[in-house]
Amino acid sequence: MNKREEFYITNHVVCIVDFLGQKNRLAEWALLNMANPSVHLPAIKKTAGTILAYQELVDIFLAEFLKPSRVEGRLQALPPQKQEVYNRVKECRIGTQQFSDTFVFYAQTTNSRGDVSAEAIYRILAACCMTMFLSLAAKVPVRGSICVGIGVELDEHNFYGPALAEAHHIESEVAQWPRILVSNSAARFIQCLRNQEGKDEVTTIMTKMGELCASMICQDNDGQLMVDFLGKGSQDIYNGDSSKTSNMVKMCYEFVRSEADRFLQDENAKLAHRYHLLQQYIESRLPLWSLTQE
Repeated sequence: MNKREEFYITNHVVCIVDFLGQKNRLAEWALLNMANPSVHLPAIKKTAGTILAYQELVDIFLAEFLKPSRVEGRLQALPPQKQEVYNRVKECRIGTQQFSDTFVFYAQTTNSRGDVSAEAIYRILAACCMTMFLSLAAKVPVRGSICVGIGVELDEHNFYGPALAEAHHIESEVAQWPRILVSNSAARFIQCLRNQEGKDEVTTIMTKMGELCASMICQDNDGQLMVDFLGKGSQDIYNGDSSKTSNMVKMCYEFVRSEADRFLQDENAKLAHRYHLLQQYIESRLPLWSLTQE
């Protein structure tokens, strides 16, 4: 059979994450002394090192998602004969794709049983929360978007379709500053998950996961929906020592404040304003982490 005839076009959750500021940092490579490149390790670490580190984080994220989700964990009391429910709920394959410093994540919105699945968008939202949290703490801002729409996996790690085009447009033209926007199509999909009718176990779990996904989204100052990476609905994602997590939130806050001040001093009003908006969002979430505004 011709390979083109095997294409299976269906709805997908698609996410784009783009690392900001890499173009200027790559320009520093022009100054590299190839006879002694170790002298320029800082420039290399800020670019290639950052991308390699995120590739490793992606592997960690995907491994974490193989563990039971919070909703599934509440249903461990189900009889053994109902364990099939877990497999149906948990079934999800996240595809990944990379173009230089831009990463794409995608997964079908239904599983092999035809269930409208919340697992894909839950995993992607959780990964986006972690990405925003860790990148700002590491002073490496990212920008992105999440969409739901039609697409096809041409080959492994090679996704194509309107959903990807929409995600790219929102990330590059609408997001504007470090944040991950949630498209109207993705918001409608989450709402459909929450409004599912039925009392069977699969529908019950999917509905609860839809509610969980909704709690990880908020409206930003400009009216756009975004991943609420420091919100109440995202707190359980960050496992470990709460004091250490709060300290990392403080690191995010300090970095964003310093960037807003830096751009203001450089008389870059556009970027100063954008980072100030991000600062306002973080300040609104500080009480959740037992922190106060400085």
